[in-house]
Amino acid sequence: MVLKQVQLLTENVLLIYFSKRAEKIKPSTLWSDYSMIRAIKMDVDLKKFLKLTPSMKNQSVGSQCKKTNVFTKEDIHTFLKKVPDNRYLMMKVVIIFGIAGACRTSKTNKPRSFVIHCQSIKTIKINIM
Repeated sequence: MVLKQVQLLTENVLLIYFSKRAEKIKPSTLWSDYSMIRAIKMDVDLKKFLKLTPSMKNQSVGSQCKKTNVFTKEDIHTFLKKVPDNRYLMMKVVIIFGIAGACRTSKTNKPRSFVIHCQSIKTIKINIM
């Protein structure tokens, strides 16, 4: 069932839609779908559908969110120092630029520089403004 084919968006239509979607996707994705439907400017206020939110909460019972792995400062330092450049140089450059981009939002606008040493190419110095 596709919502585009529905002429009138009712609570029963959404209950059926979300119950069918729940068979295929995770509850977190269901809530994303719910948010997208709410964001569409229709003449329907989903908060008025009193059965919809409890139904979605019931479908979420027992599910656990997957925790995202986060690298520590030491993990990044170890990766940059110990992993061979001939195989992982591009990943190292991406990490450095990613960190530099994140640091750019800091209140101090001091330029930063990074030096990349690689055996197969010349030493590269990158200045970030």
